[in-house]
Amino acid sequence: LDAALSRTSFNRSAPTFFSWLGVTMYLTREANMAALKSIAECSAPGSQLVFSYIDQKMFQPEGSATAALFAELEQTVQAVGEPFVSGFHPATLGDDIRDLGLELEEDLNDFQLVARDDPAGVNGLKPTDRSHIARVCVRGARGELSGKNENG
Repeated sequence: LDAALSRTSFNRSAPTFFSWLGVTMYLTREANMAALKSIAECSAPGSQLVFSYIDQKMFQPEGSATAALFAELEQTVQAVGEPFVSGFHPATLGDDIRDLGLELEEDLNDFQLVARDDPAGVNGLKPTDRSHIARVCVRGARGELSGKNENG
C-alpha cells in the first residue's frame, strides 16, 4: 500500500477515509493483518477505515441452519474461483488490531446495521449473522486518536 500510495497525490499528513468492503474474507489472516498494519503506518492519526468481514465462527460449522447456509454460500464462491479464506472473531477484533496502531470504534453485525439504518424495513434488507462491518481509527504515535477531543 505504501509503495502504491507514494506514486499518487496521497497526503500522509491529512486524515483519510479508507473503504475496504468485500475483501477480507478472500485473504488469509496474515494478509489481512499486514494490510491493516500498512494502512495504519501510512495514514495520519485520526484516519478511518471501514471494512467488512465474516465472523470466524462461520468457518467452524456447528451443524446449525446458519452453518448450512454459510456452507452453501462458501461452495458457490469457491465454484467461481473466489473461496472464502478467513474471518475475524468479533469479541477479539479490538485487541487484534490495537498493536497495529488501530482502535476499533464500531463493529456491527447485519442485524445491528439493519436495525440502525433501515428500522422500518423499507429496503427489504435480509440480515444474516455471518457478516460484520467494522469502523476503526488510526491512532497517533502515543496512542491518541487525533479525531477526538479530551472529552472523548
